[in-house]
Amino acid sequence: MSTWSLELQKETERILYNMPPDVFGLAEAAGRKGVSMKNQDGRWGYISLQSCLSDKYPIQDHKSDAVIADFKTIQELLDANWVVD
Repeated sequence: MSTWSLELQKETERILYNMPPDVFGLAEAAGRKGVSMKNQDGRWGYISLQSCLSDKYPIQDHKSDAVIADFKTIQELLDANWVVD
């Protein structure tokens, strides 16, 4: 179960489910490869638009692009304490 605020969890779900162009476009304009994600254990990464379009939720390292966590559902991601940054 996630320990982030319910509001942040709902915002994460909204972004990953709806894939709003402004959010993904802003990330791309900032030179990122996807939406930045954070975990309460201190890890950081991103999820690409392509992954969300495929209903897959691998979190990749910003520098190496290596998958650092992989989830089948948004709820699994939230339960593992990942949220949008």
